[in-house]
Amino acid sequence: MAQTSTAPASSANSCNDCHGFGGIWTDIDDMGLVYFKQYCACELGQQMKRAYQRGREDKIRLLRQAEISTLFGEARIPSHFAAYTFETYPRRGAQIALDRSRDYAKSDSRRGLVLLGGYGTGKTGLAVCILREKIEQGMSSLFVQVPDLLDRIRAAYGREDRGAQDVLEQARKVDFLVLDDFGTEKRTPWVNEKLYQIIGYRHDWKLPTVITTDRSLDQLRGDANLSGERQADRVVWRIVEMCDVVEVAGPNLRDQTEGS
Repeated sequence: MAQTSTAPASSANSCNDCHGFGGIWTDIDDMGLVYFKQYCACELGQQMKRAYQRGREDKIRLLRQAEISTLFGEARIPSHFAAYTFETYPRRGAQIALDRSRDYAKSDSRRGLVLLGGYGTGKTGLAVCILREKIEQGMSSLFVQVPDLLDRIRAAYGREDRGAQDVLEQARKVDFLVLDDFGTEKRTPWVNEKLYQIIGYRHDWKLPTVITTDRSLDQLRGDANLSGERQADRVVWRIVEMCDVVEVAGPNLRDQTEGS
């Protein structure tokens, strides 16, 4: 581009090199901000350089905030847990599970995590804390309760649009997935098939997944055996292969109106 024709800021700021412009050869960066390709070494030139850098940093921060806000909206975190963070998580909960969940959230592990515990011990709260951290890292994320997810897929079947396939594909391919209340769904051949499509894909492509359940892996295997479905057994074994297990043991936080 041609040398800038902007008038000098003032005669008091003029120098023999930039003649009061602060630099030469203007251009537009990838964010639409005008800058000098070459800033003058004089005081004005350096002030203008710092101003441009601050403007770019502000723009990046605003874009980042907008991206994070969009990711939070797409994650579908239940409103009850919307404010949950590792800092606000009830300290009366299971400290070992809290520490392991925090370490997992900050890592770049491609493995998954099974949060296993009784009713009201804080499994879902921990899963949301992890999900929040992953969103802050820029990962597309999704929170789903397994029975609700299956209902959404089932309800979309038979329509002319791609609703069912879109719901299924989002759960399969999102960067980070929370499957809440796994094991509460009624096992049928159709349910086993859909769960395998989700978990099998995430297992094969090493997409991190957090699963909350009140049933042990042995109980899940027992459910699979009772169903008589080979697909059900394959789901459990994919979970065993792709996930570490963290026991969430502690008081019933729901009785204390602080968590679930």
